[in-house]
Amino acid sequence: MWVARSDLAPRVQVAVVDWIILRDEIQKAAPKGRPSFLQLKNAFDSTRILRESTLSLHETMATYHLLKIQGKAKIPDYVQLRDADFNLLAYFRLDRPEKSLVKAGLADHESRIMEFLNSIPYGKVQTLELS
Repeated sequence: MWVARSDLAPRVQVAVVDWIILRDEIQKAAPKGRPSFLQLKNAFDSTRILRESTLSLHETMATYHLLKIQGKAKIPDYVQLRDADFNLLAYFRLDRPEKSLVKAGLADHESRIMEFLNSIPYGKVQTLELS
């Protein structure tokens, strides 16, 4: 039996849980000595099935940080889209987000992101949770 630590980030929790489940499955498959290739393959398969059935919340929620930058005169407004670790995912003009959001894999959330961008102030990092 495993217990996920709440002080770890969600992605780390998933990795820790995967490792614990896999370790338990390998110990069941070969309680004495080294497991065979077939026993390892079966342990990996059962771990994948357990993971898909038990972990859903952390895989569906994603945190993004948005920064709206105000342009001056001929320079247009821009937006920085960053992931939970503040890695830059997209940098695009506020009036032309389509291509950049498609590249970032967020085309299906475009309307929600644009509503959020229109409501936030310039120059302040804001957090957006998408499912």
